[in-house]
Amino acid sequence: MMLLCVRAFIVELSGKCRSGLLGERALVNLLGEILDIVSSPVAMKAAGLWELDLPAVWPLDELRMSGNDKVSRWLQHRFPKT
Repeated sequence: MMLLCVRAFIVELSGKCRSGLLGERALVNLLGEILDIVSSPVAMKAAGLWELDLPAVWPLDELRMSGNDKVSRWLQHRFPKT
C-alpha cells in the first residue's frame, strides 16, 4: 500500500511542477530524496523480506513524458539503470 502512496505522491509532484506550483529544481530534489529512501539498506532489506517491488514506486512513463528537462537529465544521470 505504501508503494502506491509513494507512486501517487511522485505523480502529484510532477503535476504540480507542470502547473507551475512547484519548481523544477524542487521536484528533482524531492525525487533524489525519494530515491535515497527507497534505495537505502533498510529499504532493500525490507524489499527482500516482504518481496516488495521497489522499482514499481517510480512512474517512469509519467516522468519521461513530463517535458521537464531537469527531470529528464536526472533520470539519465542519477536514476539507477535497470
